[in-house]
Parts: sequence; C-alpha cells; structure tokens
Amino acid sequence: MFDYDKKEELTNPVWAYRDLTHSHRRAHDMAFLSVGAGGIGQPMLLIFLLKRSAKGLETTQKELASILKISAPTLTVSLKSLEKNGYVKKIADEVDKRRNHIEITEKGATAARGCLRCLKEIDTVMYQSFSDVERQQVADYFSRMTVNLNNYIAERETHV
Repeated sequence: MFDYDKKEELTNPVWAYRDLTHSHRRAHDMAFLSVGAGGIGQPMLLIFLLKRSAKGLETTQKELASILKISAPTLTVSLKSLEKNGYVKKIADEVDKRRNHIEITEKGATAARGCLRCLKEIDTVMYQSFSDVERQQVADYFSRMTVNLNNYIAERETHV
C-alpha cells in the first residue's frame, strides 16, 4: 500500500500511468466532442461494428460482448443508448428470434469514422517526441505488464 504523504511514493510509475490514462481519456473526450461524437459512451463499440460491417460480417450481441470483453448487461445498456440515438439498430435473427444482430447505421458509421480520426490524432500527439525505437519499447513494456497481470489473475482464478 502507498503512503500518500511520501513524495517518493508519488513518483512511482503507477502514478505516471494513472496521469497518462487520465490525460489520454480527457484528450479523447475533447477530440470526440470536436467531431460531434461526444455523447457516445462506447466509441470502440461503434468502431468495431464499422470494421465488421466493412467486411460484410454480421455481429450478434453475444459475439460483441465476448470480443470486446464486456459483460452482457453492460453491452445491453450501451446498445440501448446507441440505438436510441440512431447509431445502431438491432435486427432479430430470422431463425432464432432470441438472438439480435447489431448493425451500424449511417449516422453510427459517420461517428465511428470521426472517432477513428480522433484516436489516430491523439496517438500521433502522444508519441510526437518519441523515436520508433522508444515507441516499440513502450509497447513492449505494456505487453510485459499485461502478461504479468494476466498470469497473476490466472493464478488466483485457479484458487477460487
């Protein structure tokens, strides 16, 4: 546990990461607002649907939840909001009416393309003073941390 009163604790890389994620999120929010996509709670959901649609692939709610690694209830809430605002539409499966296929609308596709432009712009800004080698090092560090945390999770899941 951190002693928040000690200055040396505040320089821990975890705090730098928290600052980074906070600034990254704020930059995305500002950029999304600039392209009229500020009210979209799940831009990655729209981007994913746009890419699937471009490949001619249908997507069910169950597939979306699994691929995006979000719970079914969380996805349901997001989809209801996106559908209400005209970004997506649900289409009942002709064979199994309990299954819904999710399609992106033209409004959703326009918003998703705007979000993609924003994501690319923010990444460019974030890495503007980095060499290619440094960018790769950052990616490698994050990959190693992800593996370490996934191993930690897996070890504990087997003991639960």
